[in-house]
Amino acid sequence: EGRELLAPGAGARFEQYCAGLHEPRVLDSFIEVALLKANSLERVLAEGFKVAQRGLIFPHGGLQLTPGVVHTLLHCRIAVGRSFGAESSEVKTASQRCPP
Repeated sequence: EGRELLAPGAGARFEQYCAGLHEPRVLDSFIEVALLKANSLERVLAEGFKVAQRGLIFPHGGLQLTPGVVHTLLHCRIAVGRSFGAESSEVKTASQRCPP
């Protein structure tokens, strides 16, 4: 079951930001809600993501879900701007599967 939930004003701010980019690149990312940590689902829906100076890791590409387990995913549209290298442990943590 999918529901569209949008933080107040987030859609307009996102579109305005993308309009200002020289070559906007927008990716789709699905984030396992159980892995949000500091960005609780309630906070993200009310205010958007809290981004630390180092940034956030948003996985994209194919989904690897554990069969037989109910997953709660948050679909995000990500405007790619500056990119930074991430430690392999950070990437593993951001893209790990939830245990069955």
